[in-house]
Amino acid sequence: MQINSQDMIPWADETITITSVRVSGNVSVTLNNAATYRSGKGELRASGGVYQSNDVKFKFAQTDVPFEPKPGDQITWKGNTYTLFGPLAVGGSDFLNFWSCMGRNLVLANDLYDTCDVLRPDATTDAGGKRTPNFSTVYTGVPCRLQEEENTVGADDQGGLTARRRFTAYVGQRLYLRAGDVLRVTQAGTTTPLLYDFSGSASFDRIDYLGEVTVYRTAGQG
Repeated sequence: MQINSQDMIPWADETITITSVRVSGNVSVTLNNAATYRSGKGELRASGGVYQSNDVKFKFAQTDVPFEPKPGDQITWKGNTYTLFGPLAVGGSDFLNFWSCMGRNLVLANDLYDTCDVLRPDATTDAGGKRTPNFSTVYTGVPCRLQEEENTVGADDQGGLTARRRFTAYVGQRLYLRAGDVLRVTQAGTTTPLLYDFSGSASFDRIDYLGEVTVYRTAGQG
């Protein structure tokens, strides 16, 4: 015997889309009778309140979803995407016919209010040997946040001093980057983007962390 407990909850009227993330191709289902519970905000690491958890618990009927949710799956609710993570990522009851999933919005949790575009060069050389980068845009409007890691000063080719700054850009989506790529970042509250040279990346295959992109900017760069 199975009881559909979700039918007994008057506030189970939220619309969500749950996506099963698969190598063979994602599968998504939209529900109109889910219950949502905000679990409260907590500081993820010492940051003066900048990095907060913003976790949400979602409950919905097992019979409404043709797959079993798992950590790494995603739920979209009110325009935000939450990734299922942690030891309480998926629970529920077969008898009461519900799944209980804990999701974290990594974009909100990490305060990703800047945006970036990724520019990729396809250089050509003219008869005189002059190279033209011919940048094309491969990603547009990616939510991100720049965090400065290091600022070094050294001598340039003319003997003058120049500053070279290293940043980590935390980004809100999976990026496939190549040597020579450039990040064009527009910080929140500004309208003039700045260019940063791509150096490396990390954490893109972790479900509980944002992707990290290491970039550099030299004084006087566009």
